[in-house]
Amino acid sequence: MEENPLLWTRSFALMLVIATVIAIALNFLTLYQRERANEILLEEPDSKVIVIQARPSTGPSPTPTITSLRLFACGGELGADGFTTYVEDRPIEITVEIEPTMIRRPPIYWSVSDEKAALLTINDDGTSCKFSALKPVGKTELTVRCYGEEVTIPVYLWER
Repeated sequence: MEENPLLWTRSFALMLVIATVIAIALNFLTLYQRERANEILLEEPDSKVIVIQARPSTGPSPTPTITSLRLFACGGELGADGFTTYVEDRPIEITVEIEPTMIRRPPIYWSVSDEKAALLTINDDGTSCKFSALKPVGKTELTVRCYGEEVTIPVYLWER
C-alpha cells in the first residue's frame, strides 16, 4: 500500500487547526471565569453579613475642672514665698498634687521663667520634676499648669 504524501500533510494541518481552536476556546473560557469572579466580588454583600450599628456619640468629653494645684518639696508644701536653692546643690524634687484626683494622667506643663538659670527634669508621667540651679540670677519663677489651672512660685537661685 502506497502512502499519499498529500494525505499526511492534510492530516497534520487538520490537527494544527483543531489544536488552535482548542487553545482559543480555553483562553476565552479563562477570561470569562476571571470576569465572572470580578463580578461576584463587586456584587452586593451576601445577606449572611450582620451589620451592627454603633451607638451614637455623646460628643467630645468636657475638659475636667481643676480646683487646685499644690506643689511639694523636701517633705512640705511650697507656698507663695517659694524656695531657695544654690548652684551645684543636688536637684530638688518637686511634686504636684491635683485636686480633684484624676484616674487618667492629665497633661501637666512645667516651666521656669529663665531657662538658662535653671534646669527642669520632668518624670515620665509629669507629676514631678527635679529642679537644678544653673546660674545665680536671684529670683526666677516656676510655673505648673494643668487644664487651665496654674500655680506660680518664686525660686531664688544663689551661689555659695
